[in-house]
Amino acid sequence: MAHSLRDIWPLIRAAALRLDTAVHARRPTFSDAQIILLVLWGRGHHQSVKWACDAHNWPLHERRNALPDASTVSRRMRTRSVLALLDALSDDPLARQAMVQVADGKPLVVSRHTRDRDARHGWGAGGMDTGYKLHLIGNLLGNVSFWRVTPMHLPEQEITRRCVNAAHLAGGYLLGDCAYDADALHRTCANRNLRLLVYRYPSRRGKGVGSRNVSSHRRSCIASTETPNATFAPAMLALRISIERIFARLETRWRIGRPPAHVRGLARVRLWVQTALALDKFTQLALHAKTA
Repeated sequence: MAHSLRDIWPLIRAAALRLDTAVHARRPTFSDAQIILLVLWGRGHHQSVKWACDAHNWPLHERRNALPDASTVSRRMRTRSVLALLDALSDDPLARQAMVQVADGKPLVVSRHTRDRDARHGWGAGGMDTGYKLHLIGNLLGNVSFWRVTPMHLPEQEITRRCVNAAHLAGGYLLGDCAYDADALHRTCANRNLRLLVYRYPSRRGKGVGSRNVSSHRRSCIASTETPNATFAPAMLALRISIERIFARLETRWRIGRPPAHVRGLARVRLWVQTALALDKFTQLALHAKTA
């Protein structure tokens, strides 16, 4: 890892304290920032909240501070103010200003015999799996612009369409793979000042689009990717590899592909992913500051 958790911890602490502006009717024993920092400390070490609540797992200079118990953290992590603070820590508004964005999904696999009621069977990495899926939009610099976690069985085109509606991207181009060749997604992107560029599945290339009402946006995409000697669209789609770098980084640093046994249920999986994205954001900031 280019930066250890302790290297970026001052950045995370300063940001959490600065963004903790919630006003409570009754002052809690532990602030929202303290709760978030405890959760991030455990997540950064690939451990549970219970592990982070043990003072022996903190540096010596941190052990003088009182720590909440795991039940208190679990209860507070369901409150609006704490979730809003985590949203602020993980959000990257600058990433959404990029003119080229890339969309893709990554399966978050659990055991096929799990009793998790939220996990579903669906198409994973080259076959059927059980669990959840991380739907992510990122820019070419490797920064995450928007994300969602859903059960694995939901279609990527529909979830990405919802993400495009909610992300408020600056406009430009959205790159995807063959799974995103859907007319509804083309229309949604066009309404958001985006041009969707995707290849069709190989078996469909060079053929017509049928007799159904196909939008002009999808027809334009097909023409730009399947016209002989086309250069612009293929060159743009070659940049899709940037999303694979994001997923590889998240897997290498934060082991995001397989939620551990103590992370089950959609709410916990979303929290587990979001804390990883928050930690990764500050790691990227530290790397960019070092190279600047």
